[in-house]
Amino acid sequence: MWTTVRQIFRAAPVTASIIFICSGLLAWIFYLVLFEDDNYRVAQEQLGVPLKFVMPGGQNGTPDVEIGLIKLWDGEWWRVIIAGLHHGGSMTSGLIHLVLNCLGLWYLGQLVEYRIGSLRMALLFTTSLVVSMLPEFLVGSAAVGMSGAICALFGYLLVLRHHDRYILEMLPDQVVRIMLIWLVACIPATYFDILPVANLAHFSGLAYGYLAARVAYAQTPWRVPARAGFLAAHLLIPIGLYAVVHPVWNAGYHWHLGTSNLLSRQDRIMHLRQAVAINPQLDPAWVELSTQYFRSGNQHDAWTAILQGVHNNPSSTAAIRKAAFMGQLFQTPETRKLARKILDDVFEDEAPAWAERLLAQAPGSQRFRFTLPTDPQQKYEIGKPVTLPVPAPIEPNPQNEPLAPPNPDDPDSAAVGTAT
Repeated sequence: MWTTVRQIFRAAPVTASIIFICSGLLAWIFYLVLFEDDNYRVAQEQLGVPLKFVMPGGQNGTPDVEIGLIKLWDGEWWRVIIAGLHHGGSMTSGLIHLVLNCLGLWYLGQLVEYRIGSLRMALLFTTSLVVSMLPEFLVGSAAVGMSGAICALFGYLLVLRHHDRYILEMLPDQVVRIMLIWLVACIPATYFDILPVANLAHFSGLAYGYLAARVAYAQTPWRVPARAGFLAAHLLIPIGLYAVVHPVWNAGYHWHLGTSNLLSRQDRIMHLRQAVAINPQLDPAWVELSTQYFRSGNQHDAWTAILQGVHNNPSSTAAIRKAAFMGQLFQTPETRKLARKILDDVFEDEAPAWAERLLAQAPGSQRFRFTLPTDPQQKYEIGKPVTLPVPAPIEPNPQNEPLAPPNPDDPDSAAVGTAT
């Protein structure tokens, strides 16, 4: 047995090492699942996979809210590489995924390693892994698997076939056609939820490998500047990693920062306002924004924010419950009148129905007191400066507490990823 293993490693040491590492990671995950009672995806995250956090929906059928890849947003950029060495979303799919990828890697990887050597093979595979995974993470996909890098090896061999007779014999036209058909067939399979495949990783890897080989084996006068330009283009990789860690266009990213205790309240409010500006349907951000305003003593913006959250998410249990709770804090006719004025400005024609739902309850215990400016002509907007008296301390009902920061260790918070 050990003689066979040594022969395999001598034939293609880098290819064999990659297979060994991927198999070891899967075995480690199996151990955590079987003997430590871990969820498969939680075990993957412990070993480097950035899972997608999902905020569970309400009991009345409110859909789940996909937030995003919060481990990457915490600065753990190395997970982009590690995710490419993991496989599947369950024990069964993980084993099948690993076996298929290892077969493809062994068939294509040893051909490339035979032609370009182990060192360049290691560089090509590592770079291809990052290049193929970056597009998936940039669009918010929780992808796992190394088939993007395997597609890069396939793209490299498409060029090598024209420079090496042995590779042409090992990769004939029939095999090339089958592999290209498979890549194209994965697109509708993913679209119709038949098979979760990271098509962006496949085609970006294929393009990268093909371009790398064309540049390496170019025989034209422009081959020197082409190689220099190709190498210089790799400077985009750190930029891509930075964008994955700081996706400022993503509402979930700003919501995540808005729940961070490492930032000041002012910075949290700023990020939460950006979150709801990008995605007004992100009701957890509205709830947290209202909470942060309230804690800072700005009750005017707190009430306006939660009403706008309800207006944009009329089926959100969390937002409605928060608004109903805050509606009970208006204790005097003046504050209730002004609260109704803000509600009218937000809901317009739908205001009467929402007022009955959020403000109809008579003032309760006097331990609640919620004061607002008393200018009935003022139209309220979030962020508009207002001078407010300091409210009396309140003790909210625990079930109306603001949303806690996301806990990725909770199995229910892990969205299904995409296999590559």
